Amino acid sequence: MKAGLRENDLLSEFGEINIYSLDWKKQLPSVVRESEPVRVVVMRKVEGEKENTENPIFELKDKQKYYKMTLFVVPGRWKGRGLLGCQINPL
Repeated sequence: MKAGLRENDLLSEFGEINIYSLDWKKQLPSVVRESEPVRVVVMRKVEGEKENTENPIFELKDKQKYYKMTLFVVPGRWKGRGLLGCQINPL
């Protein structure tokens, strides 16, 4: 993917949206506009002891280790619905 998002990344921040609110998915159209970058902070699972990251490592409730990283998503047209090129599901 262009932005570097991976399956199973955990969203921590998506633009100005509070992803912990119940209606955060309804707020997506207010920050997702074609060709306008959106700052996204994700927690990414550490995939091995030698994960190459300078970012701090966190252990979450699932007892897995994650690191936080900031990406910029540039919404655009693709084969599916919407402009993100992926599906975002709540946990």
